[in-house]
Amino acid sequence: MYAFASIFIMLWFSRPLISQQSRIDRLEKLLPEISDDKKRVRVYNDLCFTYYPIDPIKGKEYCNQALEL
Repeated sequence: MYAFASIFIMLWFSRPLISQQSRIDRLEKLLPEISDDKKRVRVYNDLCFTYYPIDPIKGKEYCNQALEL
């Protein structure tokens, strides 16, 4: 019973991370297609705030790229 509860809890809390990863993948695929700077800044900001809870260093890199534009 304890093992089942542990697995259930682990799967339940990993669900948001999976959805964040798919969002990150979509945004990263979108970047090379965008030529408008305003839209690129929005995507960089979305990547920044989506990445920050998972990988703060990578999130900060995307924030800095948005600031450069």
